[in-house]
Amino acid sequence: MKANLRQSMSWLHTWVGLVAGWVLFFVFATGTPGYFQQEITRWMQPERPLVRAEMAQPVPAAQLLVLALDRLEKVAPAAASWRITLPHVSLNPRGWQELAIRWEDMPQAGRERGASGNEVLDPQTGAVQSHGIEPRGTHGGLGLYRMHYELRYMPFDSGPYALWACAPC
Repeated sequence: MKANLRQSMSWLHTWVGLVAGWVLFFVFATGTPGYFQQEITRWMQPERPLVRAEMAQPVPAAQLLVLALDRLEKVAPAAASWRITLPHVSLNPRGWQELAIRWEDMPQAGRERGASGNEVLDPQTGAVQSHGIEPRGTHGGLGLYRMHYELRYMPFDSGPYALWACAPC
């Protein structure tokens, strides 16, 4: 037995400090690149086109809305909701967004939501564009971002509690 309480608890202080230090190092090491989640995801999917050229000849928004509404009336006339995305430069996800439509059908009895669908339209003609190459499935930067606060490979609820316990150390 050690001479006093301070000496007998030194092993506990050492191990709690080491474990908390490594957990916090892991949080910082995954959270810092997680800030660049869009760029990392883009880097991990090289088959995606680099930059979609913005429209060479801008089409008036009123004409784009008419094209989108015509398509929605054909595809989902009885939908519960419609969403139209006009072409623009987006911040999240970063990049050029095409003219797109989305709809959600009325829910069936006993269900909260109905089936949904979406399409990307050509802004000149209103024709449905093909999706092209489907990028590979990856967690990318979002995986790093979520890993830094969830401690991904632990049970779902225990990750944030572990971080809460390590933070004061």
